[in-house]
Amino acid sequence: MKGVVVGIGNPYLSDDAVGLRVARAVRAATGSEVTVHELQTGGLDVVERISGHACAVVVDALGPDEGAPGALVALPVDGPIRSTVLSHDGGLAVAVATARALGLPLPAHLTLLGIVGADLETFGTDLSEAVEGAVPRAVAAVLALLGGRDP
Repeated sequence: MKGVVVGIGNPYLSDDAVGLRVARAVRAATGSEVTVHELQTGGLDVVERISGHACAVVVDALGPDEGAPGALVALPVDGPIRSTVLSHDGGLAVAVATARALGLPLPAHLTLLGIVGADLETFGTDLSEAVEGAVPRAVAAVLALLGGRDP
């Protein structure tokens, strides 16, 4: 299993931190086998981290209107990305399209894994119960994606 995982989030904004939490858990589960990055930005920062890897999974919180809190949503990035899906820098779709147009070496397998948050606006360092419960499932999904399997 080789690849890169990018967790995106704000560590001080409740469920918005879930991408960071999943990234840390993947790092703990895989050691140095998988490259893991934690970012508080998206767009070109993500493209920079995934460039040159064969497989990448980007993990971020989704807004409550995307489903039930704690639900996992895997979005392959082989076409247009809804720019309002991710809570960080909706410019990821544009950044990926731009990188591809410039011929940058992007992963052949690139997936966005979103975790629906219950509260993305309250200052705090704790995840809601539903989102906390989704972390192990998200880690398993990331490992499946990195292994070339469906989550």
